Amino acid sequence: MRVSVVLGLTFGDEGKGVTTQWLCMQAMKYDRKPLVVRFNGGAQAAHTINLNGEEHICSTFGSGVLLGVPTFLTKDFYFDPVSAFNEYRTLQDKSPFLMVHPDCRIVTPYDVIAGVNNPKVISDGSCGKGIFPTFKRYNSAEFKSLLPHKDQEEYLRMFLFQVRSYYQVGKNDMLENLFVQSMRDLPCTVLSEPPIDDDTELIYEGAQGLLLDMDYGFYPHVTPSHTGMDNIPLEHLQSANVFFVTRTYTTRHGNGYEPDHEVMWDLTGKHETNVDNEFQGPFKVGMLEFGLFHHAIDRHHLDVWQKKYNLQYHLMVTHGDLPLGQGYFDYLFQDGQWGKVGIDSLKDVKRVLIHEMEKTPLRFQSIKVNCGVESDFR
Repeated sequence: MRVSVVLGLTFGDEGKGVTTQWLCMQAMKYDRKPLVVRFNGGAQAAHTINLNGEEHICSTFGSGVLLGVPTFLTKDFYFDPVSAFNEYRTLQDKSPFLMVHPDCRIVTPYDVIAGVNNPKVISDGSCGKGIFPTFKRYNSAEFKSLLPHKDQEEYLRMFLFQVRSYYQVGKNDMLENLFVQSMRDLPCTVLSEPPIDDDTELIYEGAQGLLLDMDYGFYPHVTPSHTGMDNIPLEHLQSANVFFVTRTYTTRHGNGYEPDHEVMWDLTGKHETNVDNEFQGPFKVGMLEFGLFHHAIDRHHLDVWQKKYNLQYHLMVTHGDLPLGQGYFDYLFQDGQWGKVGIDSLKDVKRVLIHEMEKTPLRFQSIKVNCGVESDFR
């Protein structure tokens, strides 16, 4: 068995989907059987993938889904059956195979409503998907495993009664019927562990980014989830390949950190799916800030993880075509000073990245750059 891990290096929206799809392609190329594991976050993920002109935004399903790669959701995943069923219907012709841990935290419509009506949740940063209210609910009261009883309507109704009692709200028949139908009609297999054999390649697909971690991020603008390697079984980490993902510029969607030097990229035709919305506001982009890389490395003690588990680190850089198209690469050094380098090829982009990453305590096995909307790293 082989193990790969995909993590956003800063604030997410960096290209974890295309990286995961590329890893699935590489595994299949060498006759391995990829299996994507979602191990943090929930349906607030929006990992855009493209394959042969077909585009899909992955929220619950892993980013190998267009290739027919199965998805396993661990107990640390926030499982929203309504969102999952809606996504399944857009993928139905692919016959996607979904496996779910019986102890997943279940997001209900009552959690979503509680979040969008909570000014503090919106102020700290929210996608409007009910993730923080679900986190708080599961840490405040005992809720029994639901997924093994997904076909038992009486059990589902009792669970919803518990949830609305927790929030002290009245019954919403339309939303409860939608929840029950989604649980019943979503094809999924309930398993405590993903099926593994010698030819399996487990690809742990992270959500959000390292600087949004509930313990190590820029509080209070964080997600109620571990966005690093904390949720991955330690036996799977030994000698694993870890792929840190960034764009060629800083991205931030939601309240919190503001890029030091905003840039006005023309993202037309770049399949940008981050759009202004009532919960996250405008999608902000700025010069690539190497200082943020150092914050992520220091806060998550990535050098310690690498030494302890013999991890093989890789840097995956998306949207390399944007600086290439303008002929120069703008970025901020670790100390915040502005750097500007003329570039003629992706090799020039990689040269800047190699030079800056050598200043970190990490050892990188490779640095690859993406230059298109499909998973094509060089």
